[in-house]
Amino acid sequence: MKGEQFTSGFVSINPNSKIPAAIDYDTGVTNGIQNDPIRLFESCSIMLYLADKYNRFIPKSITHRTEVMNWLFWQMSGQGPMCGNFGHFMVIYNT
Repeated sequence: MKGEQFTSGFVSINPNSKIPAAIDYDTGVTNGIQNDPIRLFESCSIMLYLADKYNRFIPKSITHRTEVMNWLFWQMSGQGPMCGNFGHFMVIYNT
């Protein structure tokens, strides 16, 4: 509510100035050198990243994997934007 998502620090993580956003510093070491942190933004991207990183949450079976992807992309394109719109207009019309 303070506009912190528009600061340069936050925009360096998510250039869209939106939440959710995160940085993964636990990226391991390659040839003795610490890998760079990975910036994450957009809920679907974050969920897929975590599922891949931890090899969990997404089934191996094509049938079950497809069902998970159906709901994941529905959340991204349907439920997520609708909740965002609701929150936006609640703030505008209740101030």
